[in-house]
Amino acid sequence: MKDVAVNGLEAARHVRGDIYEVRAPVANATIRILFAVEGARGLILLALEAFAKTTRETPPQSVRLAERRLASWRARGNHH
Repeated sequence: MKDVAVNGLEAARHVRGDIYEVRAPVANATIRILFAVEGARGLILLALEAFAKTTRETPPQSVRLAERRLASWRARGNHH
């Protein structure tokens, strides 16, 4: 996420809609974090889901969960 904060969305992979993915190396694995850019000036990197990726494809259920969490966040009026 620090790479995205410094270098912008070019440091992330676009997944779908407003959802992006970054890698976070930890111990013996690589964790993937699905996030969205929020806030009036795009200063909030809202982490929506994290998982250990074991295949080349991002699990569709993780993307759907991230989308539901983002919709919930926005429905509560937290997108400003």
